[in-house]
Amino acid sequence: MTVSLIWTGGLVYFFLGHLNMMTGFGAAILGGLGSDYGIYLLTRYYHERSLGHGVKAACEQAFGSTGKATYGSMLTMVAGLVALVFSKFGVFVEFGIVGALGLVTTYVGMMLIVPALLTISEKWKYPVSWKGFGKIFPNTDAWTTSATFQKIFYPRKAFLGVILIFIICAISVFTLPVQSKIFFEEGQMESPDLPGNKLGRRVNQVMKHTVDPTVLIAHGADEEEKIVTLLDERLKNNASNLVYDRVLGLSSFIPQEQIQKKKLLARILNKLTQTTLILKSEKDYLSETLKDSLAAPVVLRKDIPYEVRRLFEAIHQKDIYAVFLFPAFSRADSESMKRYQDGVYALKKELGLLDMEVADGTFIASDTVRLIEREAPRGMFLILTFFTIVLFVMVKSWTRGLMILSNLLGSLFLLSGLLWLAGIRLNIMNIAVIPVVLGGGIDIYIHFSHRFDERIPMREILKGEVPAMFISSLTSMVGFGGFLLVSSSGLRSIGWVSVLGLGLVTLMAVFGFPRFLLLGARWKNK
Repeated sequence: MTVSLIWTGGLVYFFLGHLNMMTGFGAAILGGLGSDYGIYLLTRYYHERSLGHGVKAACEQAFGSTGKATYGSMLTMVAGLVALVFSKFGVFVEFGIVGALGLVTTYVGMMLIVPALLTISEKWKYPVSWKGFGKIFPNTDAWTTSATFQKIFYPRKAFLGVILIFIICAISVFTLPVQSKIFFEEGQMESPDLPGNKLGRRVNQVMKHTVDPTVLIAHGADEEEKIVTLLDERLKNNASNLVYDRVLGLSSFIPQEQIQKKKLLARILNKLTQTTLILKSEKDYLSETLKDSLAAPVVLRKDIPYEVRRLFEAIHQKDIYAVFLFPAFSRADSESMKRYQDGVYALKKELGLLDMEVADGTFIASDTVRLIEREAPRGMFLILTFFTIVLFVMVKSWTRGLMILSNLLGSLFLLSGLLWLAGIRLNIMNIAVIPVVLGGGIDIYIHFSHRFDERIPMREILKGEVPAMFISSLTSMVGFGGFLLVSSSGLRSIGWVSVLGLGLVTLMAVFGFPRFLLLGARWKNK
């Protein structure tokens, strides 16, 4: 595993040159996924050795026979990850590249290095201090030969078991419309404990509104004044369905209708000079005040202090102005982000401001969610297509391939139901691990199917393979479990979807697939 990870790091350096926030956990993920190959190969090797076979014969069976199943599961898993490369979302593309490279190098490392190490280890005499190392772990042989193990795992009434699985999967299907929606919340990709994020929350509470408004870009002073005037009028008239509660532009600091107001003041001064029904002292005071107002120059944009103007005027381009639009509600999740974005664009169209450009950080998140929602069905179709093609090529039996695919789809439905019960929603990050979960399941199905085709009794298959399946699944879950320890809610959701998905796929493969195999064998015999 160490050598394989070093190879992967070298390939990633040449192909990508960097890691992102998801592929940065690649060592832990590939360590968990790649160790599955070693577990299955070594389990078969030690089983053959326990039957009295020599090192060479045991290696031929393990790396020749079981190695074919490992090769098939590796290709299927790589196919699912390669499907991510066709996504338009860069994080998914890089995750697919790193995952595919890592699994290929892991398989090559296992097939080239482990047989050599096994041969060398046979010539070594282990120190006495290492002999007690195995006592730390439970004796799986004693567990698999127990009556409890046979009672739990051996399928006595296969038909009833398949019907029960079908009913549970059918119920879980109803959660797909809810769970298939991509969710995004503010700060999902950040740590809430960072000092900057804490300060931002405090500022928003004190100011009673966001300090990150939408920027409307106007081309020319006339367009800027038109935008501010129209948006202000809608606020004053209490227009319906407004998604903003405040607008601020450079023209907000310029008094409106200054010429008309001066004409009105001149008329008042003229009337004042003609009246005789007022005390002379008051008349003189009012006249001087009006004369001062009339003598004051008209306030223009150039008269506004530079400290104010620089917030609204473009530095490197003339006649480009910014207008700040403050949202009327929080944009803390993808639904409110979409609502606000749609409201702003509808306002732009309604007011005829088609030349106005809009810039907002939440629009990026909203557009990303919309993109993934469009890409997800296409991506899932590609993943399942790649899985199906490789699976049927490796299994070489359409009935067996359909069994595996039906179990995988059932696992996907059950995962949707389990995530719904746990209150976990798919987002722009954890949806990328769905191919990994399905690939981990295919790994188990192919090994189980391969052993079944060797005409080995089901009891013996369960005895020899179930511990290896649980251990391989556990190592993968531990690899993804590292995400559960981080402070970012988005990364933690990757850990939860992976751990729950891999655990569910393993249980489905251990309890469901053997019943499908037995029913298929009975149908074939009839």
